[in-house]
Amino acid sequence: WTIVAALLLTGFQGWLGGRVVAHELAAWIVTVHMIVALVIVQMLLFVTVEAFGNTEDRKLKAIGWATFALIVLTLVQVGFGTQVRGAVDTALDAGVTRDLALGTVGRLDVLHRDLAFAVLAGCAVLSIWLLSRRAPAALIRWSLVVLSLSVLQVGLGAVMAYGSLLPAAQVGHLTTASLLLGAETVLLLTAWRQGV
Repeated sequence: WTIVAALLLTGFQGWLGGRVVAHELAAWIVTVHMIVALVIVQMLLFVTVEAFGNTEDRKLKAIGWATFALIVLTLVQVGFGTQVRGAVDTALDAGVTRDLALGTVGRLDVLHRDLAFAVLAGCAVLSIWLLSRRAPAALIRWSLVVLSLSVLQVGLGAVMAYGSLLPAAQVGHLTTASLLLGAETVLLLTAWRQGV
């Protein structure tokens, strides 16, 4: 069912891409387009992880629920990020220079940054929790991947904020956000398989 749902969602995503263009890259529809793309990736990761294991009944326990909460927080943070990007584009279209464009965004940018630090803190706490519990090696490895990607994400955000919105940093920031969410999803699925 997950593969069929991902296929149908991919068709919807194509249609949604047309709507993004028709709405001239309005921030709200770019946000929806980005979230749908990330959900498709999560569904495909689920299928991949499930293909390599047994089908016994599993439950999410504390670590799995904590990881799920981290995924939700990351999705909210990505949503704010696309809104910030839309506001920056609006400022650039109005003639504001690249080095001043982020300053026009206001509270939205502050929320995006605060959530980035909340995600980073959540990743750090989760890694420390798994290390202190002497969790299975696969969980520890994935938690460290998640933490590393979160650190990189915040670092690239700082480069953008203090480097006049460097285009290469923008691409890296978006790519890292996608990889971070994917790694969090694999961590969640691994925790689910381990029953922790």
